[in-house]
Amino acid sequence: GELENMLFLVADLLHNSSEGDQSLSELLLRAAKKAKNVSAFSSAAFYASNGIKRLPGLWQDDVDLAVQLHSIAAEAERCLGNLDTAKAFCNTIIDQEHIGIFQKIGAHQVMIDILTHNDEFLVSLDYSLDVLQAISCNFPRSRTGQGLAAISAIARAKSDAFIPRAEALDGLKIMSDPKKKYAMEVMVSATHSAFFSGNPILMLSILTRRIWWTVKHGFHASSAPACATMAGLYIHALGDWKRGRRMANLTFQLMAKGKSLGMTSGEPSARCRLSTFVSPWISPARSCLSFMTESYKMAMRQGDLDNAFKTITVYIFLQLFSGKDLRAIEEDCRRYTPPMVTTKHGKWGIMINLAFQAVLNLLGKSENTTVLTGAAMGEEDFLSIETDVFQRLQNLKLMKRYLCAVFGEYERGAENSLKHGREWSSAFPGFFVTGCDAFHQAICFYGAARNVQQKQRRACNVDPSRFFNNSDMKKKLRTYKCQAQKLHGQIETWASKGGSPNHQHHVRILEAERAALAYSNVTSAKVTDEVCKLYHQAIVDSARGGYMSHAALAEERFADYLFFSAHDEQEALFHLQNAIRRYSEWGAEAKAELLKQKFLNWSNGTQISAMATH
Repeated sequence: GELENMLFLVADLLHNSSEGDQSLSELLLRAAKKAKNVSAFSSAAFYASNGIKRLPGLWQDDVDLAVQLHSIAAEAERCLGNLDTAKAFCNTIIDQEHIGIFQKIGAHQVMIDILTHNDEFLVSLDYSLDVLQAISCNFPRSRTGQGLAAISAIARAKSDAFIPRAEALDGLKIMSDPKKKYAMEVMVSATHSAFFSGNPILMLSILTRRIWWTVKHGFHASSAPACATMAGLYIHALGDWKRGRRMANLTFQLMAKGKSLGMTSGEPSARCRLSTFVSPWISPARSCLSFMTESYKMAMRQGDLDNAFKTITVYIFLQLFSGKDLRAIEEDCRRYTPPMVTTKHGKWGIMINLAFQAVLNLLGKSENTTVLTGAAMGEEDFLSIETDVFQRLQNLKLMKRYLCAVFGEYERGAENSLKHGREWSSAFPGFFVTGCDAFHQAICFYGAARNVQQKQRRACNVDPSRFFNNSDMKKKLRTYKCQAQKLHGQIETWASKGGSPNHQHHVRILEAERAALAYSNVTSAKVTDEVCKLYHQAIVDSARGGYMSHAALAEERFADYLFFSAHDEQEALFHLQNAIRRYSEWGAEAKAELLKQKFLNWSNGTQISAMATH
């Protein structure tokens, strides 16, 4: 009661005492726990380390007290980014030969977290499997054994009984078996490490066991996150969108169950996984964005900074790629980055700065268009950071493809896509940005193909023999067409089979682009009317869904078709004006200024040949 209300004050008054006794260390432990629970990690580390100093013989006097103090100190220092200090506290626990594995679990978990924080996923996976083996929760190590286990896991996942019905959760109790609880905690890290080390087979085996144990042995803080991750696997690995939706619904039910049981610590993790791998594939962007801001606030309240910053980074990227107001995104980037730096979670701040610089380029607050160097970041500095080099390179290439699609540098975007496009989808399977990137790549390929066609037409007008002899140009055209159609087909699958609401308008735009490419040399009224209908529908669907940037893009591409293929200059100028207006409303003044120059050139009837290459 009264002591609890004044716990921090009492701890502050007594921690300088020269006397060391167990009761003072116990008091400091209580203060450390309370500070950690309210995300005051500096205070938690301070109280725990002072509790350790009070009793030099702590490991002989009270082992349980020693373990708790060292564990809280290690976790608090990890959250503060003081990884070497956190490791030292962990090693002190792990080196105690007279205590059992279960007392060391907390230290092992912090060590695993440090490895994953440093992106040492293979080492982290091996460490996790070693700890699980020590508590008799075994998974195969060989590829053959993992493959056989995955076959069994897939069969279980596809069975009707695997996803329990809502009424089956009514009697679900909190998991009480200590061995199972410890194993569940370590399996969380093993799942994460298996994903990022490129081992989806093992990941599936671990996930199915976590879900099976939830149903059989009771609710755990990691139960809802396991179901959220499994929902993503159903959709992206097994291609079963129906079960993916059912598993996502189960995740929400388990989060509600956690609230009723007073266990919400796993909810930020579950929400982060839904936000990254599930919700943007099955729900409109608007509802996803509000869900993400709620998730960020919950994670911050609980002190789960890693999931908070992951979620808000995904939020920024979804806003940008779904065409939300650029001025609002700029404000969000300025608001959310500082806390990441101050809490030493700077790698998420670096990712937000990548989006931030793209926003500044579009707003016209940078001298560059597709070069990501300016007030928020520099490309050389971005790539010079020694950690996580491959992932940062892929993110940089992805953002440059996006800017190429918006700024009309289609051939540069197409060449980027040919070299690096598949690397992104392989490195980050299931991440919602994969779908956005596929659309940006397809736009670049269709745009580049139409540019090549226009070059062919001009060359043929000057010298007909050049069209037949230019094998490089013909090869480029075939390549661009083929890649555009592959990506188009994939996006159509997501929109039709999965019913993905955020890809419906992508399909409409790409259908118009495909028709414009196929009939670029056909000027009959019937064909032109058909292409015009497709573009009109694409513009309407994009605008109605709130995808401001895509409505502007569709207007721009429509104007291009009308001017160069249909030769309807007046209608082309009308839609180019609409594109300028829509880009300005979105906030992309740099793009709007480029189109204003194009409008002047078209209006004056000059420099048309030069403008055909954009």
